[in-house]
Amino acid sequence: MSDLYDKPCKEIFKLKRMLEKADIPFEFIEGFGYDPSLKISYPDIMEHYQICYPSRKDMKISIIEGFGTHGREQDRLEILGGFTPWEKFNHDDSPIGFLTAKNVFKRIKKDYDEISDREGWML
Repeated sequence: MSDLYDKPCKEIFKLKRMLEKADIPFEFIEGFGYDPSLKISYPDIMEHYQICYPSRKDMKISIIEGFGTHGREQDRLEILGGFTPWEKFNHDDSPIGFLTAKNVFKRIKKDYDEISDREGWML
């Protein structure tokens, strides 16, 4: 791994464990679907991870961490969707980075709880 990205992607795995523990549905994708053999040749740029909430098909929030993402150097996450009203106003549909697993988990949990309460059942 290069000096710039010498920290492994830990924050996205922390979020994955938090979602599993809370029994919140999501899909975890390693390498953004690229051919796994590319990781052998290009380990720095192929270390990409994505969490799709609640699923890839019905995605409300996409969370990524890997080469080139906003906050990767600090082991932070980048999201698209799940924005606060202020973020939506200021960033429109642009991704927001430099978020912790705890911050992203709170966003997902809030949405999950609102859906569960509104529909009277768990997803």
